[in-house]
Parts: sequence; structure tokens; C-alpha cells
Amino acid sequence: MVRRGPSVSMGQWALLLLPILFLYEGLLGSGVPRSTTLSCTMLIVCATAVPTMPEGA
Repeated sequence: MVRRGPSVSMGQWALLLLPILFLYEGLLGSGVPRSTTLSCTMLIVCATAVPTMPEGA
């Protein structure tokens, strides 16, 4: 298996950031706009999904 540096680090960052985002939103409650948290989560999901896609796609 060939590991590409950027994709591996992005996956690790996503694993770290997802729980932090949920904790951050939970602590501040209504202080955090839903759209901001949602867009951040979508960005992380896309960043992790793209490297795992087949190169032919």
C-alpha cells in the first residue's frame, strides 16, 4: 500500500478536528452559527473523502 503524505495528514487532522468542532459547538451553544459549523464539517468531510477516491474517478 502506497501512502501519500498529504492524504494521510488530512485524515489525521479530520479525526482531530471533528470531535473538537462538536465540543466547541456544544460549549458555546447558540453562540456558534450553525452554518459555520456545518460548512467546516463539510470541508473536512470533503478533504478526507477526496484522497480515498479512485484516481480514475
